[in-house]
Amino acid sequence: MKEGEVYECGPTSNGGHQYGGWFYLRGEIIESGERNVNAPDAPDFQFWFTSHCPDAPAFQGGPLIAIEFLTKIEWVLPSRHEA
Repeated sequence: MKEGEVYECGPTSNGGHQYGGWFYLRGEIIESGERNVNAPDAPDFQFWFTSHCPDAPAFQGGPLIAIEFLTKIEWVLPSRHEA
C-alpha cells in the first residue's frame, strides 16, 4: 500500500522529472522474465520484479523481492500563487 523507497533521477529533456522506487514483497523469484514492462495506460511507467534492492527493515528474516519502477512525470508549478 506504500512504496518502500522513492528517489529522483533528475530532470528529463522535455522538462519533466524521472523518479524510481521499490515496493517490497516477501518471496522469491523462481524464473526471470522480461526486465521492463510498460504499463498499458502509462507508457512512461516501467516496472519489473527484482531481488536486487535496498534492505527493508520490516522484511528481515525472510526472502525479499521488490517491484522496482521508473516513471517520468511532468513537473508543473503555477507561475504565481492563486488564492
